[in-house]
Amino acid sequence: MSQEPLREQEVLDVLHAIERGEVTIPIEQQDAASERYSGHVEFIGSNGWRFVIFDDCHEWDYIVEVTAPDGRSLDYETMYRTMPTLAHYRPPLSLSIDQWGIPSPLWDDLGLLRFGGQVDYAASLLVSAIRSYSAGQT
Repeated sequence: MSQEPLREQEVLDVLHAIERGEVTIPIEQQDAASERYSGHVEFIGSNGWRFVIFDDCHEWDYIVEVTAPDGRSLDYETMYRTMPTLAHYRPPLSLSIDQWGIPSPLWDDLGLLRFGGQVDYAASLLVSAIRSYSAGQT
């Protein structure tokens, strides 16, 4: 008996569950992603879904492959040809760091600090204030 193929909405539902924090990406995988400059990065969510993301110079570029816990999968070509919303999915900027660990040059430019895979806004503000004070910009 053959399985139904993955549907676009099915995968988007999982991605949105990650955005809401209902499904999590282990901190070890986030840390490994943040240390990588470019290439394919694999994530396995707390619900067993597997995502391979192309990280292009510290930026989420696109989903290379997604596999459901039951083994059904999609590759980029299929997504690109038949699932435009999924093919062009990108998490909100803060979530690409907080949920996935894929940093962005914008965050680096802003000087935001990460601790345990999460952006620490208070520490980032404190460091920014100290830098401004030491540079005589207060």
